[in-house]
Amino acid sequence: MAFAPGCVRVWSTEAFAERFTGPDGVRRTRRGLVARVRLKPYGEGVVLPHEGTFSGPKEARLRLLHATHVKPSPIFMLHHGPGPAPVAGPAALEAELDGVGSRLWRLDDPAAIEGLLGAVEGPLLIADGHHRYEAALRFHEEEGSEESAYVLAVLVGLGDEGLEIFPTHRLTAGAVPDLDGRFRQTPLAGLDEAAAALAGVGRDHPAFVLLRPEGAALIEGGEPALDTELVDSLALSEVAYTPSAADAERAVAAGEASAAFLVRPPTVQQVEEFARAGVRMPPKSTYFFPKLTSGLLLSPFDE
Repeated sequence: MAFAPGCVRVWSTEAFAERFTGPDGVRRTRRGLVARVRLKPYGEGVVLPHEGTFSGPKEARLRLLHATHVKPSPIFMLHHGPGPAPVAGPAALEAELDGVGSRLWRLDDPAAIEGLLGAVEGPLLIADGHHRYEAALRFHEEEGSEESAYVLAVLVGLGDEGLEIFPTHRLTAGAVPDLDGRFRQTPLAGLDEAAAALAGVGRDHPAFVLLRPEGAALIEGGEPALDTELVDSLALSEVAYTPSAADAERAVAAGEASAAFLVRPPTVQQVEEFARAGVRMPPKSTYFFPKLTSGLLLSPFDE
């Protein structure tokens, strides 16, 4: 899907790169293009969501837009087609925060701009920033100006070697539901065996590892679903989230949680399939690590 002229505009940069170490301990570099993307309702199929949202954060984002008239941070979006190649020479901007090194190179060559935009193939998939996108869309509906018609974004190719989705494990401080007879259960020796057992389950059905003070078990559902859908169907109370299985295990051992539910992250292919089908994953189903550094890139509406 090619974009009509004006749907995507480069925003004074050639490339944006982030160097980071993921929760799995692997060092990666993720590259993208900073651009303005014209706001489109999801129903038009130009920009697609994959995850559900909450009304509270959207209202807070809308109030921020009204108060500042500034796009305070970019939406993280994915696209088909190659991303920008590594750039030689010093960056125009460099920043380090929480172990993530961000670098930005300016783009001045019109031919380079045209080439980068020509490589962006839609539809665009929101990886992170659903609340911000939906708040910006509502703000534009209220304002109706050309300046409010675009959202600031970082566009990353689906094939980028630094693109990785990490799991968002669930913890509960409340009661653990009775699972007897509802799912297939396999006792496990510990966290190392749990990780291997979960990785070995086919993607044709959901599974999770249940960690409790008395031990661990692999739980498998029968019907096709995401791991997070299966866990969230248990109607847990006092729920917290973490990308770290080790932190989840420590929380259970320390009595801070009564149980932890370790899940697999969806694949990028699954995320795109949900988005194209118009189906939202449960909130906190994906963790595209790292989140874009807030406050690094700003865009005023009167630019």
